Amino acid sequence: MVNGDPHVFCMMICDVRVMSGYCLGSSWLESAVSEGRIVGDVAADQVQPSSFEPVLSDEGYVLDAELNGLFRPERRRKIESSLEDLDESRRDPVDLSGGYELKRGFTYLLRLDEQILVGDDEYVKGSPKSSLGRLFLHTRLLADYNLGFDEIHPHGEGALDLYVLVQPLVFNVVVAPGYALNQLRWFKGVGARVGPDALQDRHASTPLLYEDSGDGLEASTLTVSDSVYLHLDLSGYGDDDVVGLRAKRTPQPIDIRVTGEYDMQRYFEPVTSVKGEVEVKSREYYLFGSKEVFDMPEDLSAEAYQHSSTGISGPLHFAGFIDNGFQGNLVFEVRSDEMSNMRIFDGMPISKVDFYETEDAGKQYGDRIGSNYDGQRRIQVAKYFSSSL
Repeated sequence: MVNGDPHVFCMMICDVRVMSGYCLGSSWLESAVSEGRIVGDVAADQVQPSSFEPVLSDEGYVLDAELNGLFRPERRRKIESSLEDLDESRRDPVDLSGGYELKRGFTYLLRLDEQILVGDDEYVKGSPKSSLGRLFLHTRLLADYNLGFDEIHPHGEGALDLYVLVQPLVFNVVVAPGYALNQLRWFKGVGARVGPDALQDRHASTPLLYEDSGDGLEASTLTVSDSVYLHLDLSGYGDDDVVGLRAKRTPQPIDIRVTGEYDMQRYFEPVTSVKGEVEVKSREYYLFGSKEVFDMPEDLSAEAYQHSSTGISGPLHFAGFIDNGFQGNLVFEVRSDEMSNMRIFDGMPISKVDFYETEDAGKQYGDRIGSNYDGQRRIQVAKYFSSSL
């Protein structure tokens, strides 16, 4: 009680709840576009259920990362100004008009077509789009006056220019203006993450994660510490007990302007298990599936951990956002950074996932808005391929 008045105490508790953080959904994002807080010629499909997809402009650079190191933004400076300080021989301009091939082994800085305004009580996180993550395209968001990658905080300097730093790790990729490589998620306030206790209570009443029992889907028994554990599915399916895919290096590029064009077998080879175990080679790239099947409600979104010490040392995904309304398992984009090859097994913990309160959610992930991976099960490759497992 405050001053002996229980009603005042109740009001304070309510205020704490109201002031806790949350992820901003599509209705808010659409308002941000109409109000000029997201600046640009924005198409309707750039606003997704709980994220915004900025698109490439025609401007880009090939950077000499070997000599100068990885390009980083600087405090109190625009990205453009920092670029101008580089020797011209170390920042070759490229024109993306008509399509431009990004090649493995090179580093690119590509300007995005939109600018954004970030409010004092907001911050923005970036992640590759799911389709690009499945091509192992390493992208990182940069913004004026912000020192870090993949996070944008308010600065008070008006609309911020955006760039994406791109490093193809496996496949050469053709990009073009008007196409998105990454997605942005807005957060308001702090404490948007749903705590473990609240998450377990909610899962008990309305399951968020399911597993295949052999007779259909049953609610998962959550393994929870600071967050929820995710596990590998290496049980095998099909006539050959395929459990995953290993990416093959090939000079043939993948053009992100086309869908259903490429033969998966030219870019991946199947991985089979022996009694539910697989040997993963160090520094190779794989696609595996999660045991868990998500059933995301309209008021929650999620993000899988990119790194976790629970299973394999190395990146476990290149695109971790999970929209409200998504139904299906996750596809892990895995690279083992272990010193030697490593055996992994069915049901082993591989990563964790955080769930976030999401406000102003209008759109829901799914067929209605043309989502590509709703209902996916096991391993589904990127939309650019003509077939999947």
